[in-house]
Amino acid sequence: MKTTELITHLQYRLEDDTSNTDFDVNQKLNALNAGQRTLCNLTELETISTSLPTQETSWSMNNASVCEVVNKPDSIRNGIVRVLDKSNNRFCDIMPGSKPELLSNNYIVGDTSGSGTIIGSYAMVFANRVYVSPSSILLVDIWYLKHPNKLVNSVDDKPELDEGLHDILLDLAEAELWKSDNQQNRASAAENKAMAQIEVLNTRIASD
Repeated sequence: MKTTELITHLQYRLEDDTSNTDFDVNQKLNALNAGQRTLCNLTELETISTSLPTQETSWSMNNASVCEVVNKPDSIRNGIVRVLDKSNNRFCDIMPGSKPELLSNNYIVGDTSGSGTIIGSYAMVFANRVYVSPSSILLVDIWYLKHPNKLVNSVDDKPELDEGLHDILLDLAEAELWKSDNQQNRASAAENKAMAQIEVLNTRIASD
């Protein structure tokens, strides 16, 4: 759906407020934009990563082959999706797990027959820190998920979020508007509906 279509759907949910009497268009847009941020913050990154834009930034490695990625106000929970080893001109394999010390294990990261030479480049991501191996990596490019652009009232504007998430977005926006009108029961009903759908999506990712 385009943004104007989302606004129309939201109007019908709000007691057929097609004349924008109870809530004007700007209020509805603000509610939709707030819903986008909530959806991105609560949904597993695997669900939203295919439809969201990424931002590239360069970082120098500090002690122990670690860089701390800071000043990313538009990032979604430090959703780092790609790391380029610029020192060796190759992408890092991002390894799962929670122990960066594993990167010093030659067996795990690929030692060639005991020679001590690491094959490829590897990275582990923890919060806003990226640990890399081998130690020869001095500079990396990092791509991270950024929040979708704000919606605007234009016939050409379209949400960057996948269309399969639009119903949840509408539920969250509806809840936001009912809250602002102090209609807590209606707000809770819409919010609970959204949260139930988000839980289903997150459970599906966890079971895969």
